[in-house]
Amino acid sequence: MHKPWQALGVAAYLAACVPLMGQTDSTRIEKLDEVVVSDTRFPLRWEQSGKTVIRLSRRELASYRGATMAEILNAQTGIEISGSRGRPGEVLGVFARGGRGRQVLVLIDGVRVTDPSSASQEYDLRFVQAEEVESVEILKGAASTLYGTNAATAVINIRTRKAPKSPLALRVGSLLGTHRAPEDPEGQFGQYQQYARFGGTSGRLNYQAGITHARATGLSSLRSGTETDPFRNLSLSARLGYRPWDHTRVQLTANRTQLRTAYDDAFNGADADFLFLSEQTRVSLNATREFSKGTLEARAGYSEFDSDNRSDFPTTFRGSNWFGEVLYKHRLNRSLSVLGGIMASEDRAGTEDVESFRFIDPFVNLVWASASGWNLNAGTRVNFHSQYGSQWVYQLNPSYALTLGEHTFKALATWSTAYITPTLNQLYGTFGANPELEPETDRTLEAGLAWQFGNRMRLSVLYFDREEEQAVIYDGAGMQYRNSPDPVEVNGVEFEATWFAADGWQVRAGYTYTDRQGDAAIRIPAHKFQFRLNGEISSRWRGSLYYRYTGTRTDTDFSTFTNRELDAFSLVGGQVGYSFLRGKLDAYLRTDNLLNTEFTEVIGYQTPGRTILLGWSLQLD
Repeated sequence: MHKPWQALGVAAYLAACVPLMGQTDSTRIEKLDEVVVSDTRFPLRWEQSGKTVIRLSRRELASYRGATMAEILNAQTGIEISGSRGRPGEVLGVFARGGRGRQVLVLIDGVRVTDPSSASQEYDLRFVQAEEVESVEILKGAASTLYGTNAATAVINIRTRKAPKSPLALRVGSLLGTHRAPEDPEGQFGQYQQYARFGGTSGRLNYQAGITHARATGLSSLRSGTETDPFRNLSLSARLGYRPWDHTRVQLTANRTQLRTAYDDAFNGADADFLFLSEQTRVSLNATREFSKGTLEARAGYSEFDSDNRSDFPTTFRGSNWFGEVLYKHRLNRSLSVLGGIMASEDRAGTEDVESFRFIDPFVNLVWASASGWNLNAGTRVNFHSQYGSQWVYQLNPSYALTLGEHTFKALATWSTAYITPTLNQLYGTFGANPELEPETDRTLEAGLAWQFGNRMRLSVLYFDREEEQAVIYDGAGMQYRNSPDPVEVNGVEFEATWFAADGWQVRAGYTYTDRQGDAAIRIPAHKFQFRLNGEISSRWRGSLYYRYTGTRTDTDFSTFTNRELDAFSLVGGQVGYSFLRGKLDAYLRTDNLLNTEFTEVIGYQTPGRTILLGWSLQLD
């Protein structure tokens, strides 16, 4: 195994060389003047925000070309996605700040997406193709006041691609990559992706449609397996927008994605012809009307999931979700804004006996951003649940920013609560259902300091402390879900740094320490560090380099049903791209696990060795 300091030394050397590199006339990487929306649902500058929000624009996402959505999110501070570094198609576990997947809410185009038939209560990120994403905002910390149930540790707000501005545009591309185990000396091609997207804008109408197909064929699911377990993803998407009046926008979005992944018998550690098939259908409608001092937003969505698990214990899962929300944002004056709204949702799950529950959430939130530097984000929400009655949550998020010349110093704090209702699968499903389950409640405390120098450098450090009560766990001895009698306490520290070392060059680094007490903290590393360098070498060449360290963590060995500690590991990789016709035709070469490190992400499962990906794209308009 390669030592972490070796790869870190390479990364540090390249970072030190950045200021010596020549400037270019190409399009610059965005500076630190971005506006975020997720933390208050109002557009706010960095100095006015009291939360930690990571924003990835389309330009920044381009530096991750060839990576999956799970890999991109896993590279962000405070986020751990187990399975993202494994064989394509492997089951993913989403953890934010030491929490579980049920505590992370995923939004796509502003609409919450959730699979009611899932026992884990996680949205399957394998349904999201990175090539179809325009931008991502990750709001860390409890946000149930603004977004409702499940928003306990993070909100991942994904926005799909915008329609091109020209009347008709076509974009096509493909990817070819190796797919092998670290001990395999002969690298064979085994990863493929093709996509095509067309669209345009004509007057008040814009439209877009696309198809993406990805597959992987080279690896076995198990580390000890000899037969390959292929994976396939087929995604169809469409988008239609219209402006009936100057200040009114309506947008209809639809997506249908099919997953097909083979896997092996993990309990017996043997090759098997197991297969998991899943289909997602998602439709959403967004409407916005802008007034002189306010904005009215309305959105509705429907998602349907149909899954078939073909194994020694065959199971089918079917679920659907209806979602609707109306909110009004009003600016009372230059400093004070308020929003109020109501959200409604219905979950349905089951094959023969269909179960359902509904909830309605009225909420209100106040944002005060004064000229003196004091800021306040505060609000409350009441959840009226068809089974659990009313649940009340709130948040109080003050901050203060002081500007001295080009230097801005900021202090922030948050006290907030969140709630998570059990899933229909946990209440009425086939395995271990318990209709007596109670909702989980969370309390989160955050405090941090940040410093920004002009629009070139930003540093921040934040302490977080969270307590979970009545968490839903699976009791193996009783073979039933139940509420944990003991609270879980999580605390930790996050450090983030961004530096625009020279025009077109950006350095990002982040470190997270997480201490989880009250359970085994399965697959949650105590220490995690990442470093990334993005740069424009010339008007045609661009490149990136990353180093990621994942510390020790606990996992369950299902062959003995005991927990054991997994070794820490480091991964190094990067990308180089060349533009043959600027804005029209480009190509890139990407490498992951450059040092061919052998590591374990999930006990018994395979992880790829050195991977080389070659891709290209063509834009016609």
